[in-house]
Amino acid sequence: LLLISDHVIRTGVENRRSNQNHLKGIHACAIATVAEFSAGFLLLSKLDPRRYRLIMSKIDIDYLFQAKESIVSESSLSPETLSNDIIAPLQTEDSILVKMQSNVDDISGNEIAHCCTTWQIKRWDRVRTQL
Repeated sequence: LLLISDHVIRTGVENRRSNQNHLKGIHACAIATVAEFSAGFLLLSKLDPRRYRLIMSKIDIDYLFQAKESIVSESSLSPETLSNDIIAPLQTEDSILVKMQSNVDDISGNEIAHCCTTWQIKRWDRVRTQL
């Protein structure tokens, strides 16, 4: 975790052997994971986990450049989007789907990937399969 602010989270992955593919670049799954993590962590930081369950239902990622250096994923959520597209609908709906964008760059500024994760947010009192 590199940065946590009110509306932005940045997370990173180092280019080390355990994260590399056969071409000595950061593995595609590590890139997807850091993008998913930044989006999910940001949502969890804004919602009460005692009231809402969060599950990623879809991930769509475009790989743009081979990651040969450490990478950083950034996700943001404006107060307006949080209020209008998440909090307000959850007052009347059992569950909603929310799309989050994460952009992954290397430390030199090259665009590595664009990721869109879709999250199902559901009130715990509407969940049929409890823990």
